[in-house]
Amino acid sequence: MSAPAGLIDVHHHAIPPFYADALGDRKAIPGVDYPTWTPEQSLEVMDAHGIAAAVLSVTAPGVTFLDGPDASKLARRVNEYFAELVREHPTRFGAFAILPLPDVTAAREELRYALDVLGLDGVGVLTSYGHRYLGDPEFEPLFAEIAERGAAVHVHPAAPPSRDLATFDLPVSLYEFTFETTRTAASLLFNGVLDRLPDLKMILSHAGGTLPFLARRLTYGTTIGAYLEDRAPKDVIGTLGRLH
Repeated sequence: MSAPAGLIDVHHHAIPPFYADALGDRKAIPGVDYPTWTPEQSLEVMDAHGIAAAVLSVTAPGVTFLDGPDASKLARRVNEYFAELVREHPTRFGAFAILPLPDVTAAREELRYALDVLGLDGVGVLTSYGHRYLGDPEFEPLFAEIAERGAAVHVHPAAPPSRDLATFDLPVSLYEFTFETTRTAASLLFNGVLDRLPDLKMILSHAGGTLPFLARRLTYGTTIGAYLEDRAPKDVIGTLGRLH
């Protein structure tokens, strides 16, 4: 995307028609249905609110409702669709590629295609896959490659891995999403990923969830649990400050 003067919206969801068809009757997010969407609608909203450009991404559940090759094929189709929109509107749209996680091998293959062939601006990932948050060692090779390439990672919440959480008969996107962002940030922090990959550029959705309010509390990790002595960064606040 050519960098325009003015506001840039980095949290701008697109819903390609074929993606909505693939999702079918599944709920995009528990308790929430996907709205209809067109590029023209996005441009109208952007113009109405003084947004010069938007970086497109797909929200939860990504392609996690499919397995193996089917997930990879849908991710590829979405990314090629995004690339076409960027070509048609080079000063208005950029895009974060969707990756077929939790398959890290397939995700790295799609990363290379999205950046090297399609020229997308970075990647979009969810806060967790299965029962693994982003600080899980399984994902570090992917993030290491992204950091080496200097690409950005847009992190969007997904429904909590545990289905036993009390929901109070409310959509999880109403409040749990902010907690999921905080959980995945804590996993990145205390598993040392942010220390080992200082060049990793991560954008957390929804202003970082509850992280801005709990950041100081995370500095007490070693006080609460001595076993965190070897896992907590020396400068917790400074490390968290590298997240956007």
